[in-house]
Amino acid sequence: PNVMIELAKARTINETAENIIKNKLADAAVRKLSRSILAEPKPLKLVGK
Repeated sequence: PNVMIELAKARTINETAENIIKNKLADAAVRKLSRSILAEPKPLKLVGK
């Protein structure tokens, strides 16, 4: 039973770390995109609008 608990804990920690990394990457991508949109001189045509 203890081994299962440790495995579950390890999995949770691993998933949390993965989510943090994904969020950081997503934040960086969004910031990069925002900067390129702000730097864009032409008005952007949004698809579907």
